[in-house]
Amino acid sequence: MNPKFLTLTIAAALGAVSLSSHASGYRFGSQSVSAQSTAEANSAEAADASTIFTNPAGLTYLDGTQIAVGVTAVVPNSSFSDTGSRRFTGTSSGGLTAQDSYTPGMVAAPSLYVSKKINDQWAAGFGLFVPYGTKLDYDNNWSGRYALTNVKLESVNLNPTVGFKLNEQHSFGFGLNAQFMKANLGQGWTCQVRSPP
Repeated sequence: MNPKFLTLTIAAALGAVSLSSHASGYRFGSQSVSAQSTAEANSAEAADASTIFTNPAGLTYLDGTQIAVGVTAVVPNSSFSDTGSRRFTGTSSGGLTAQDSYTPGMVAAPSLYVSKKINDQWAAGFGLFVPYGTKLDYDNNWSGRYALTNVKLESVNLNPTVGFKLNEQHSFGFGLNAQFMKANLGQGWTCQVRSPP
């Protein structure tokens, strides 16, 4: 068998059986303060107006007008240590090889949910929360400056919903998510000046 074909076959087989990896990246995961208290185990329970995010059908089980307000404090702590980055040419990338002050001291991720029971069958709600965000500010002379010097991502999610109760056992919900995002990314650059021959 051709060694090249064998290598591709083994790589494809390993890729087919490998486990998937899920990462949250820039996600705060703070849509509901009450769900956070149980590690999201009860996030679909119609306990308060934050059910708008995970289970809009649950709105029909809430009485009157309800408001749920929450703020999650995010306190990042991170450090960077370069142990030998190289350019594609094999030369050192240069610059600072260690840094520990590129994250903000604290960030607040707010959420607001309002629900209203219209009658025995219909309920409506509105949610507003921050799903994603980041802010990093490296030194302009750090070793990864050509990939990133600073980044700032801000987002807001608007979530209008409606719930309909068919009977005591069945309710249906529908919601829309409109996300507004703003991002800035800074990178270093090089300039080579050559003198004429």
